[in-house]
Amino acid sequence: MSGSIGALSMELISLLTFSEVTILRVWKHVMSFNVSHAAR
Repeated sequence: MSGSIGALSMELISLLTFSEVTILRVWKHVMSFNVSHAAR
């Protein structure tokens, strides 16, 4: 029982980390796009 919960939490943590990295990447892309757009 506890083993399945541990595996589930690990999966959840990895999923959160992955989504966090993706969001950060998109955020940086959007910010750099806005900066280059405003500089024009």
